[in-house]
Amino acid sequence: MNAEPARRMKRPKVQFQDSDIFLSACMSGDEEEVEELLLKGADINTCTVDGLTALHQSVIDSKPEMVRFLCEKGADVNAQDNEGWTPLHAAACCGNVSIVRYLCQHGADLSVVNSDKELALDLAVDEQCREYLEDDYKRQMIDLEACREQELATMLKDVKMWISQGEYRDVPHHRTGGTAMHVAAGRGYTQLLELLIKAGGNVRAQDKEGWTPLHAASHWAERDACKILLENGAELSDLTFTGIDVLGVADKECIDYLVELADTVKSQAKRKSPGGGSGSMVPPASVLQEKNQRISHEEHVLSTERKRDLQHKDQYRLVPFFWVIFGMKQRFLASK
Repeated sequence: MNAEPARRMKRPKVQFQDSDIFLSACMSGDEEEVEELLLKGADINTCTVDGLTALHQSVIDSKPEMVRFLCEKGADVNAQDNEGWTPLHAAACCGNVSIVRYLCQHGADLSVVNSDKELALDLAVDEQCREYLEDDYKRQMIDLEACREQELATMLKDVKMWISQGEYRDVPHHRTGGTAMHVAAGRGYTQLLELLIKAGGNVRAQDKEGWTPLHAASHWAERDACKILLENGAELSDLTFTGIDVLGVADKECIDYLVELADTVKSQAKRKSPGGGSGSMVPPASVLQEKNQRISHEEHVLSTERKRDLQHKDQYRLVPFFWVIFGMKQRFLASK
């Protein structure tokens, strides 16, 4: 009778990050709320884990008014996601000629390539978009091939300078943790990879998801890069932070090659070591073969077409490519 009334339990409140609130406001098209958030200090270039800014998403969602609003408020029109896509790449891929035109007229850099060395022009399927971009490239006298090779040329210049100065100066990317070694491995830049190793680069460096350069090289089936890495101390047994080894992310066409290569490297190390010692710590081929049989690789194969299927925006993962391991692996990890 005199029992104390039952106390109402307080439920924990869901806490949203400021970046989530800002991005949500932009996606809803509420310019007044976006304006208020900006006045309170919101970062207009804040992004998702994939590197998508509000401007990227507004382009993808075909919201020209929000695109205009964000650009007028100072959004970075050349922001790159984890795969090097700018808003212009997205607009060209979506075939929205009015947004393509607006971005080009408001500072979009036509010379930027994504992590697949693609210019916005390369992604333009819509005829109007393509014609507009072709005219703009000609007007600005942009050398398309020079743009596509600029990344490698810049990185080679830098690493040669590091070697001459005797100082390895690579800095992991602030968002992905990717290093120059990751990019060289994943792109198959073998000359650059060898120079980075000579300069003192870590072949077992991990990005923020635990991927090593060998994870990247094997995933994109860059066989020569895999060989260079394994011969210089990389390990097939290295794990990501979710416990996935190199074979677990490797392209299915590269598995047998990796197994045989690991066995060869181990044998060579034994012959070179004093007294025929164990040398390399590469796992025996028999162990790797057994693991190979247990892994189903069909789910690991990533198709470029998936990325370009803008009818399913939840599959569309745009995120700077420069010295950054590619955001495509995030879709792979999400499927685990």
